[in-house]
Amino acid sequence: MADSTSKNDDSLGSDIHTRAGLPNLLTQLQSQLSHNNLSTLFDRSKPSLTHTALPMHVAVVAPSIFRVAHQPTSDLTTQATSTLFGASRSQNYSGGSWRFRIVCYYQKGKNFSRDNTHTYFNKDYVIIMNFFKEKDNKGDVEASKKGLNMSDDYTIWNEVVAKEKKVAFGLVSLQPQHTFCDFCDTEEKRMSSSKEVINVLMVSPTLQGHLNPTLNFAKRLASKGVHVTLAIPEELRQRFQNLHNQETNNKPSKIQLAYFSDGLSVDHDRSNDPAAFFASFETKGAENLSNLITHLKEHDRSFSCLIANPFMPWSVDVAVSHGIPCAIFFPQASALFSIYCRYACKTNCFPDMENPNETLQLPSLPTLQVRELPSFLLPSCPPYHKKLVTDFEPILDKVKWILGASVYEFEEEIVNSMASLRPILTIGPLVSPYLLGQKESEDFDDLSVNLLRPEDSCLQWLNDKATSSVIYVAFGSLMELSQKQMDNIAIALKNTKKPFLWVIRPQKGGAELPQEFLEETKEKGLVVTWCPQANVLMHPAVACFVSHCGWNSTLEAVTAGVPIVALPNWSDQPTNAKLVEDVFKTGVRMRIGEEEDGVASAQEVERCITEVMEGTRAEEIKMRAVGLKEAARKAMVDGGSSDRNINRFVTEISGKFT
Repeated sequence: MADSTSKNDDSLGSDIHTRAGLPNLLTQLQSQLSHNNLSTLFDRSKPSLTHTALPMHVAVVAPSIFRVAHQPTSDLTTQATSTLFGASRSQNYSGGSWRFRIVCYYQKGKNFSRDNTHTYFNKDYVIIMNFFKEKDNKGDVEASKKGLNMSDDYTIWNEVVAKEKKVAFGLVSLQPQHTFCDFCDTEEKRMSSSKEVINVLMVSPTLQGHLNPTLNFAKRLASKGVHVTLAIPEELRQRFQNLHNQETNNKPSKIQLAYFSDGLSVDHDRSNDPAAFFASFETKGAENLSNLITHLKEHDRSFSCLIANPFMPWSVDVAVSHGIPCAIFFPQASALFSIYCRYACKTNCFPDMENPNETLQLPSLPTLQVRELPSFLLPSCPPYHKKLVTDFEPILDKVKWILGASVYEFEEEIVNSMASLRPILTIGPLVSPYLLGQKESEDFDDLSVNLLRPEDSCLQWLNDKATSSVIYVAFGSLMELSQKQMDNIAIALKNTKKPFLWVIRPQKGGAELPQEFLEETKEKGLVVTWCPQANVLMHPAVACFVSHCGWNSTLEAVTAGVPIVALPNWSDQPTNAKLVEDVFKTGVRMRIGEEEDGVASAQEVERCITEVMEGTRAEEIKMRAVGLKEAARKAMVDGGSSDRNINRFVTEISGKFT
């Protein structure tokens, strides 16, 4: 994990007054404890260390003089919340009367160790969460320091809880004239008088599935007052249809575009030679992105953070070379982050990847077959995709934040399981506000990304259909159907005798619908080349979504409360389909026999559609979908889990912690 740099200033007082961290940190901790069970702050297997529910540059330690795992969670939670929120309360255990305390140690860029048995990551702050028998403040501090290899240049903050009432935070240091109130007053004045703009640089590859959530995240940041520069490859300059910046708007925009070359000509067909594209992107693209940052700096645009994409791992090194703190925006499910992280870091044993029927059990995930793992881990994966996986582990130690495009409530156990390995902040669903029951801000209503032109006529067609009657079929911007698979889907749709809306992009492989199918189903179905998917999924006529289960499409369907029929192909799609059926429980997966060459039969397609629309589990699946729809909306409103994580990230990059 990257270390936050600290000044080696011999003057303790001057150093703490240039950092706005501690009051906000304690406020943050109070907020987190109000939403998280105290037990989630500790890894039971290592009760001395955790990162959960706190900023990435903060460690939480339970010293060996008290083993947290030995005490009832409910009592700990009561003590924590009562002490933090003003009521002084003791609990009687067999060992005596214990009282909850929080002590914060400000660390000046040094490793922190206890009994030389464990070296903690470099942190700006180390929070000691402890229980004391001592009655006085001095005793509390001495007890906290017992057994800790600490030098005397740490500023020690102690929350003092008197017998009668909670009193103010007190400062115990080499320079006791600096009081907590002085510190708060200084920081409040500094922050209120500061007019410095928070600038963030986001980078994204040219894929529709990455651009959409990246832009939606940019809008969320901009709504919090952050100025975002979105750096994208030059080839997209002419392909955007509705992406305007301040040059085409009378009012200044908080989201600006910047372009850099990937080293290939604009008209080069990257899909036909992906190996050459990835090689050029990593070398020339990195060089040109670095030059772009230099250019922006020369024009008075310095950045508080670079938000990188894991499909562009080299962009992390570019950020490091410019001294810019870095975050990774992980645009897939938290389950995928867990799988990639455990694979790359070699923390778990993986089976023989040659056998698709081999099974794997990872913490908090359902049992996975090899065929259900992301294709980038499989032997059939091309080298340029494999390299993305091998480059994953090194960049983790260079970034301060992992930001995930998922919803905590969707993958709660999975997210919690990563706390002791590499915490991830969920900030999703990063979908159209329309799917969340919100209106697009006027500041961003002209900001959208569509690399293909949607056919809005399909919405009028849906208006004439009965509620929950239409089968919506779409497989994203990349997936290609074989002729056999297209034929099987066509047969299944015809056999259901239900209305359908099918999105079919021109297929490079030449697959196309038989003309007789179009004639026979013209009264029931509509085939288009692209559609406004958010509007379609929110239309009351749509009953289910036959999908490839790309993460964007999966999130959009779940957020809209639409059951899913999954036909995954590659990348994260097989794992997403597993989540849909076994974790979210909002749909079913098509089963494909080994003898069928990866093609779902017409009977299987029809079976799955019938299952989610009329089967014995149809009502259960629909109710579950509606429940997750509400959870998604709550996550993004003020105070929701994702909104809190976004606020926390903005607070940290703004300099209040660093």
